[in-house]
Amino acid sequence: MSVFGFMKRLIMAQPLFDEQPHVQGATPVSANQPPLSSIRKNDASTFPVLQITRTETHESGSHVQIYCHIRNESTEQLILDKIRLLGTSRQMTANLQPHDEQEYLVYEGPQLQTDAYHDAQLDYRTAAGDYFEAYHDVTYEYQDASKTYTIDEMNLRLPIRDIYG
Repeated sequence: MSVFGFMKRLIMAQPLFDEQPHVQGATPVSANQPPLSSIRKNDASTFPVLQITRTETHESGSHVQIYCHIRNESTEQLILDKIRLLGTSRQMTANLQPHDEQEYLVYEGPQLQTDAYHDAQLDYRTAAGDYFEAYHDVTYEYQDASKTYTIDEMNLRLPIRDIYG
């Protein structure tokens, strides 16, 4: 700051020193402004990944509950909107922080009499409103005693799909 600038601030009762140093050519960043996204619309390798890492089946008589551990593999918060599994669709609306993993009830109903459904689909979005789909291949294990099926595992099938892109 020049001597004249110092005197001008003193006379006008302004702070004598800036709280933040000015860098020539820099633009101020608002605290409420979201960070720039690293997502490039035509490059699936930049899409955030949300995936099923583990499944658990709880059987009770002719009734079954299936829980999935779902992990956010990205560096930004993701919102899980929906899961499609076993011919059903379940609204979720769950927030997952970066690298966070949570367990969710994804199916509740009668025991599985068939292994006909080989896909599971997660629909999710970023805080900025970009929508994505992650498909998983579903494999089953046959239960001889009850003559039913349980989900053995679900494996992510790449690439992630950009919805509305």
